[in-house]
Amino acid sequence: GKTLKQVIRDEGPLSLARTVEIMRQVGDALNAAHSQNVVHRDLKSDNIMLLTTTIGDHAKVLDFGIAKINEPEGELDNSLTAPNLVFGTPQYMSPEQCSQDKAIDARSDIYSFGVILYEMLVGHVPFTGDSPTIIMMKHLQDPVPSVLEERSDVPPAVGRVVARAMAKLPENRYQTIHELLEDLTIAAGM
Repeated sequence: GKTLKQVIRDEGPLSLARTVEIMRQVGDALNAAHSQNVVHRDLKSDNIMLLTTTIGDHAKVLDFGIAKINEPEGELDNSLTAPNLVFGTPQYMSPEQCSQDKAIDARSDIYSFGVILYEMLVGHVPFTGDSPTIIMMKHLQDPVPSVLEERSDVPPAVGRVVARAMAKLPENRYQTIHELLEDLTIAAGM
């Protein structure tokens, strides 16, 4: 197969229907991980492999290499993370990852999921810069650009789904992948 990043690079922005179908599959994989208290922490289009089948794309989420297992309240396994290390890929990192917040949960993956949605629909990530630090500062401070600025054929409701997935504060985002996928499917008219 090819990575989703390669497909976007080769084909440009994807159709809304194809985007929704791929992201439903990615969402199912994340939902399974989150149900086991596993947070991916490096969700990006390079970590989604697409296999072409007779019925369309088959998506697989790869590289749980920096995944974090959220311990029950009050229990902390210091061997899982090291202090003062930044985990993730700056273009896809949630604001809380960029600020090295210790409270990383499934909503961080939801932010990254929103970045990928944006990238699939527009053909590029929302924030770029000359250094990882500049990109991380944009995730922390800059408003999320609207998908609708570059894709007038996308329903406004889809733009709202992407914006909510990428809300700066975790409490303003979707709280579960299931909730996000439900809104995305309705917004896309599928």
